[in-house]
Amino acid sequence: MKKSDKLHELIHSMSKAEKRHFKISAERHSIGGQNNYIILFDVLEEMKKFDSQMLTNTLEAKGISTRHLASDKTYLYQHILKDLSVHHSSKTASLKIKEQLHQVEILYDRGLYNHCLSLMRSAKSLATKYDLYPLLLEISVWEQKTLNQQGDIEEAKNALVDSVEHLALLDNMQAFMKLHYSMAELQRQIPNARTVEEEETLAEFISHPFLQKETIPLTFEARLHFWQTYALYYYAIDDEPKELEANLTLLEIMDSNPKYAQEFPNKYIEIYSRILTIKSHASDEDFNLYLDFFRSFPKRIKKARRNVEMRMLIDSTQIELTRMAQLGNFDQLEERIPELESLIQRFNKQMAVGEKMYFRYLMAYALVAVEKYSEALTHINDLLNEKERERRLEIHMCGRLLNLIIHFKLGNYLLLQHTVESDARYLKKIDHYHQTEKAFLKCFRKLSKGIPEDRLGQISIFESSLKEMECIMTDEYEQKVLEMLDILSWLDSQIHKISFKQAKANRKMGVSIN
Repeated sequence: MKKSDKLHELIHSMSKAEKRHFKISAERHSIGGQNNYIILFDVLEEMKKFDSQMLTNTLEAKGISTRHLASDKTYLYQHILKDLSVHHSSKTASLKIKEQLHQVEILYDRGLYNHCLSLMRSAKSLATKYDLYPLLLEISVWEQKTLNQQGDIEEAKNALVDSVEHLALLDNMQAFMKLHYSMAELQRQIPNARTVEEEETLAEFISHPFLQKETIPLTFEARLHFWQTYALYYYAIDDEPKELEANLTLLEIMDSNPKYAQEFPNKYIEIYSRILTIKSHASDEDFNLYLDFFRSFPKRIKKARRNVEMRMLIDSTQIELTRMAQLGNFDQLEERIPELESLIQRFNKQMAVGEKMYFRYLMAYALVAVEKYSEALTHINDLLNEKERERRLEIHMCGRLLNLIIHFKLGNYLLLQHTVESDARYLKKIDHYHQTEKAFLKCFRKLSKGIPEDRLGQISIFESSLKEMECIMTDEYEQKVLEMLDILSWLDSQIHKISFKQAKANRKMGVSIN
């Protein structure tokens, strides 16, 4: 794997408007002749994958010395960051306030204290509007310094009182932020509660004193973290009506500030993604209405930034394709595989590992359903090869189960036997040995030790496993795995020699096969 490069990554993260702004600025500051930094920029921009030797060769072919290439790249990196700061300085309240505070510092050093106070009034108003308490504290510090220089002790004392109040509100906000992030970490460990013990662990967390009343969070941001914590909790215990209610409350809070979506678009996308996911169980008409509304979001903010469009595209595509898999529309899902591959390649650096894993899983699942096992194996191998610390457990576990199906259908019986034992050791190691996985491994352990040509023997194993699985699925905690991998339909397909798609459709319609 070729080594990545910070400058190359930064250039390829830029929008067309950002690149144009940078080049105009760079040309303006060049003195005579060619601008070697723009040439370096252009070469890296055209390079899809970073290659240091190719970069050196290309620059030297253009007559540019590469003797100090490392320092030239560092200079260009810093220059781009400065230009991006200028380009985006008026786009968000926090950037605008930081720019004003920088100007305050310059004016303060010149002794222009009245100028400072005028700027700080504007910054303070904006920071208060968006609950930007860390910035409010910084503004208060500058107020105290400036007023003290003017000899206005009374007003300096008032500014100190303000900073104490801001600190108390900041403490309140950070307390709820910590609860939200702790809940997110717990929900990562327990994606979906599948035992009474896991539900009790989640219930114990949500019983925290700060989470008992809506009046305890004191700021706009604290209220958001309060409801995000509850939304994650309801997701983990699979209470969709209450999760939907929590997310709709979040939207209501966000919409109470008309400029919130413009200021924090990614937070809006995060909440709306969950609403769309819950609505994926609705009719096609209702779901597509929400999907279209979600995808129109970048157009609803004044300046749709590239990362906003990227996040909306990734999230909405994931939800749409998950719905296809759950409904059994595998032909449609298979048709979207080239689009998914392109999406992963296009946003490879920006996508989280878990997102790429899930897309790989969906592709493998669709290919298994349409009986293209060799192609499915490629995606499963990519999924299972992710580093331990970066894995999403629920995706990784279903990937392991799907891997067993693939090797069985490819006739890799020796490898299947080894894989079953490896999976058993892994489950024991991570203490994630639920009845579903245990029964599934038992089925494939028997299959791997049988005679490949013994079709009747295999059917007997499948029938026994299906009976056991159906008994296990009477437990609501165990049913959750079926949302990711419909094991019952797959066993039906093997027993009755029908396609997985047909077996899933039969179960959906309640058709009994004799």
